[in-house]
Amino acid sequence: MPKEQIHQEVKLHSGAHVDKLLMFGKVRDVKFSVDGVLIVYIGGTEKRLRFYPFTAVDQRVLGPAEGPILTLDFEPTREEYISGSVHFPHGLIKTIDDMLEVHREALVIGEGASGKTVLAYGYGIRHQAKLCLALYLDCRDHLDALPMGEILDVVETLRSPELLLLIDNVHLIPEGFEQLRRALRNLQAPSRDTPSLDAFSVLYFGRRVACHLDESSRTIDRMERAGRLVRIKGDRDAFRAVHTRLCLRHNVAPPSLPDAIFKRWVNDFAGDLTAFAVAAQSLGTELANPNVTITPKVALDNIRRRYLDPLSTDPDSYWNLLLLCAMAELELVAHRDMFELKTPVASPFPVLIEEGVVYVRTVGVEVKYDLFHPSMGSLILHAAQIKCSRASILAKGCSRRPSSIVHILMRLYDLGLFGEAKELESVLKRPDFILSLCSTNLKAHEWHKLFRVLDRSTPDMFLFVEEELRKENHLRGFVHQIVQSPLQFVSSLIRYLKKRSPDLAEVLEKALLRVENQEALLANALERPLADLSLFLPYAEEGMPKVAQALTRSLSKEVHRDRLLSKMLEAELHFISRFLQYADRNMQHVAPTLKNALANEYHQSRLLERSVQIQPHLLAEFMEYADESLPQDVGRYLKNGLTQKEYRDRLLNQALSTELWHLKIFFQYANRAMPKVAEALQEGLAREEHRDGLLNRALESPLHDLGRFLKYAQDNLPEIVQVLDRGLASEEYRYRLLDRALRTDLHLVGAFLRAAKETVPRVYRVVKSGLSAVEHRAQLLMCAADTPLGNLKAFCSNMDVVAPEVSIAIKDGLADERYLIRLRNRALETPLDHLASFLRYADTAMPTVSKTIKDWLAEEENRDRLVARGLRTPPENMRGFLNYAEGEMPELVAAIKIARAQRRG
Repeated sequence: MPKEQIHQEVKLHSGAHVDKLLMFGKVRDVKFSVDGVLIVYIGGTEKRLRFYPFTAVDQRVLGPAEGPILTLDFEPTREEYISGSVHFPHGLIKTIDDMLEVHREALVIGEGASGKTVLAYGYGIRHQAKLCLALYLDCRDHLDALPMGEILDVVETLRSPELLLLIDNVHLIPEGFEQLRRALRNLQAPSRDTPSLDAFSVLYFGRRVACHLDESSRTIDRMERAGRLVRIKGDRDAFRAVHTRLCLRHNVAPPSLPDAIFKRWVNDFAGDLTAFAVAAQSLGTELANPNVTITPKVALDNIRRRYLDPLSTDPDSYWNLLLLCAMAELELVAHRDMFELKTPVASPFPVLIEEGVVYVRTVGVEVKYDLFHPSMGSLILHAAQIKCSRASILAKGCSRRPSSIVHILMRLYDLGLFGEAKELESVLKRPDFILSLCSTNLKAHEWHKLFRVLDRSTPDMFLFVEEELRKENHLRGFVHQIVQSPLQFVSSLIRYLKKRSPDLAEVLEKALLRVENQEALLANALERPLADLSLFLPYAEEGMPKVAQALTRSLSKEVHRDRLLSKMLEAELHFISRFLQYADRNMQHVAPTLKNALANEYHQSRLLERSVQIQPHLLAEFMEYADESLPQDVGRYLKNGLTQKEYRDRLLNQALSTELWHLKIFFQYANRAMPKVAEALQEGLAREEHRDGLLNRALESPLHDLGRFLKYAQDNLPEIVQVLDRGLASEEYRYRLLDRALRTDLHLVGAFLRAAKETVPRVYRVVKSGLSAVEHRAQLLMCAADTPLGNLKAFCSNMDVVAPEVSIAIKDGLADERYLIRLRNRALETPLDHLASFLRYADTAMPTVSKTIKDWLAEEENRDRLVARGLRTPPENMRGFLNYAEGEMPELVAAIKIARAQRRG
């Protein structure tokens, strides 16, 4: 194809980058079709590939090369990006450059409106100026689930040293961030710390959500420890950069202002660059005046004048805007049905869409709206000076689209805004709202969330919903949505209903057996990844056997075998083995065909590639199955392949991001079945360059799991034990280790110390010394007083052996009145067999504590509560308590026996 023709066809994307694509080696020819599909020819084979879900950054940021540019006047324009008028804090770009050069990945963390997205756009434009390709992905577009397959397909096809991925708002996908990072890292680097020569670069953007104690927070911590995190904030340099850009836009020379002025602006605007830009832009040429006043009031007046005053005579449009702003503050998109529309086809925001303030997001037949930035929502709501709460605005939108309440409540819970959540939950007490909710198109995971919300906030309405969904008019729609949901969510919902609402679970199971629903379930199963089937079928086999049998019969038909094989070859290995285990039991005519197909050399090569894309313990799970149930060629091929340096290094990469307890599972298999691989992996983990990664994995592991790993590794992985002993006891890591110990349940600390004394003596001494320190005594005593008594006994028993001075200090300290009160309250919450075990130990080791608890339990009110508990305790758990109490608390035992006799009578 002539080069001029290529450039003409791709001008909607990034024509200059085609030359680079042609130079990548794998790609022989590249073109874009009219509908935006990227067509590449690799080895003579045509592959059609959309940029979806990415956008070429010049398209995302600047709009089409021809036609109107919808850029807000306080946002950087096309010309400002290209001309370099968008400035960033000193040294920030170089810091990112250095990180990407070394690690090929970096994470930019900052609060809302601190300039993260502008930095993403600016960095991407700068990258493309070098005739390199930059692709942008906004996680706000994929809140339900990341299209992981499409992402990896694009990256795998276009990967080269010139490719840059810009992935924004990763904090909105707390479960998906680490999964995405791990998948991209597998494509980048054959070993954890040595990206391959042709590795692309990834720049992530997001913020830390304080309430998220989830995988995204742990990923942020890992990247920070690895030196791959950059912090950005709305500081003096950032405010100066915005001020300079807006001065130049108005053709005035930026005045020379002292740092104190910018410091005051930072404080006045609380670091919000969007609000500052709105205020500064409205002043025009006055920005040249060194005495100009720029305050939040200027921004609010401008917002009020531009966006609110024009709607003052149209209350519906006014409230539509407030609702959109309330959703944007929570970083949620708003469905069209949430708004008051003048006609069914009308747009709620025609002018704001034209100005670029509101984005339209179309997904299938659904139309959703979003503000260009969440901070804009806060600004407009503040400028409106509304008297009602944000929750009441959200409630109004939910009354028009009831299903929205599920996503809004879950976001409020995630952000720790429990007061607002409780206010919004009041809507769930309205029967009319609940009836509307029963008619909505909620998927299985959304129903699951809704049931949990109702169970927690309005149990009466839970029962009301349960009753309504059993009626035929609602049941039909309910089941229709369930059979179209990801199957793993279906099993989770039914598992929940079997516990909480067995009658509804039974009705749902019967409905799933209808012919039309079986057909829909089969179509769904054939569309979903194998992971879905491998999670759903084993549960259904036990939990709803008739549904499982019907679906299995359909899947077993010969017409579907090629489809199943194709899904297997695309799946992660552990899902393949789980599915085949089910097939061995229930699809005997299909399983041999599928297993024999895996012995094909081409398929084996794909399995080998997949083997280093999952964590080692999951690989061990597959290999165990392969050794027992697959043709011998499969296991032999994988074991031989994993001895090759390329795959050893990639396996090491996975091991360095795996919890140590999971590593133990892998080594238990590998030491026996592929010792060369195990030996190479142990040697790699013990190398100096991987020391920090190994030590960080140890500190991220629960202490009791770390102790169990050490006991296994002492004989089987001695080199790793030596690294852990020296490293965790070093000055660099000992304080983090001690902090972890002080925040861990005491009985688990005791179990860890027993293991550490035998395996890592340096670590043992560090933790023992820290626990013995006087400055930690009060914290330890408070933890002890709040520990369940059975666990407290286990802790003290362990300490008697491994750290007697700590045990003595704890036992003496607990005799203090302030701790005795907490301990005796604990006694009434303790299972009776655990209570007897604790008191038997305390009679000798803590006589004051023992006597206080027994005297308090003997009081009539407390004795009655213990008798009631005794009636609910299984007989096998009562024996130990009665044996002890007969000698120490005879009156209590007599009362329990009388109560039990009366119940039998």
